[in-house]
Amino acid sequence: MKKKKKHRIFQKIVIFFIFSLLIYGAYYYFNYYNKIDETVKLEETIKLETSSANITNYYIYGTHFNIEGTLEIDSNEYTNITLVLKNTDKEIKLNTVYNVTSTGIDFYLSDKINDGLYLDDLEEGNYILLLKISNAKEDLYYSLTNTTGNDNIDYYTISNNSKSKYIKIKQNVKFINKSNFKFIIKKVTLPDNIYDIVIDAGHGGEDAGAVSGKYYEANITYDYAVDLAAELEDLGYKVLLTRTDKNANVNIYDVGGRVYTTTASRAKLALSLHLNSADGTVSVGGVEIFTANNINYSFAQLLADNIVSIANTTYSGNDTYQVSKGVYTRNFSLTDIASFKAEARADGYAFYDTITTTTPYYYMIRETGGFITGAYMDGRDSDYGTNKYYDSLVGIETYIIELGYIINDTDLNNILNNEDLYLEAIITSINNYNKNK
Repeated sequence: MKKKKKHRIFQKIVIFFIFSLLIYGAYYYFNYYNKIDETVKLEETIKLETSSANITNYYIYGTHFNIEGTLEIDSNEYTNITLVLKNTDKEIKLNTVYNVTSTGIDFYLSDKINDGLYLDDLEEGNYILLLKISNAKEDLYYSLTNTTGNDNIDYYTISNNSKSKYIKIKQNVKFINKSNFKFIIKKVTLPDNIYDIVIDAGHGGEDAGAVSGKYYEANITYDYAVDLAAELEDLGYKVLLTRTDKNANVNIYDVGGRVYTTTASRAKLALSLHLNSADGTVSVGGVEIFTANNINYSFAQLLADNIVSIANTTYSGNDTYQVSKGVYTRNFSLTDIASFKAEARADGYAFYDTITTTTPYYYMIRETGGFITGAYMDGRDSDYGTNKYYDSLVGIETYIIELGYIINDTDLNNILNNEDLYLEAIITSINNYNKNK
């Protein structure tokens, strides 16, 4: 009897202890949530105008968020307009561009896809994204209504030894009975399947790439990629390689392919390493950086400049598709499009009518950027796989680095003997790209 009584007492103590933990947990969660969600009390301190701005586009490319919209308003009533991230504690003004129209204003954060709001600088907390218009008398706030049909998007900042911030951008969140965009930002450990940087070693396996004597592009880019990834990881970056075997064949779009691996990683930056070639001889070699269309070229130019100065090489003498010294953007030409249309007719599938002369030509740049860079591989062409992320709202900022010409002796010797200098130049540029490193 005594044992049973002691057992019942013990059970009661355990039940009481568990109940106390549940009560404390609920209390802690309630207070923590309200402490973190600084937008809860914002409704009591702000008044929204009756009309709302219509959002027509929004996305993340690389490390930057961009958004575009329109507002019908008498243009004579305002002196300044800006998008703001707001909660009860702070108001973050975003650099906003606006144009006056006959019916109101058009506004956006940047006309370049890799500019806008630098997400990695945002502090932990919750914010409502609003349009603020100031006139001589007062500040007016307008809600933002998503008219695109697109969904929420999320983002992980560039990590420091796997420590990162997670940002969820929720659209059509009810705030003062109106639809708005809400930013939810918290510190996290980077999930296993999320990366900072992707390094793509061009070619591989049966695809040797460009060849000069006993030297193969696929082998050289693999060695560079592996060493570059190791050095970046030593600096605290989380890096993914698209090719982990020097002799393996790598497809493009299927699971394990270059595009799939890159886009699924949710990385912020991807670099595809190559060596150049050409018909005949090349008396002047040099570095070439290929980019997406409609970007801020500062990072691409920095890559080219650093490789030239640190690795003791030159800018390429090639002026086709050249934007500036060592920097190139190749889009589809009218001839390319006509050829592509003929191929589609011959193979019996509908032509991708989204392709224009502003669509990036190289698949590694185009298809890793989602709709932002005009990705289109939706599976209708049976000769290729499907890019699962072709219409993604989150794009990887991707560059192709042609380290030099394999058929130019000066370039080849420099690439073979000074890998450490090339890697130093690339890493220096990446650290500049990551403003918080």
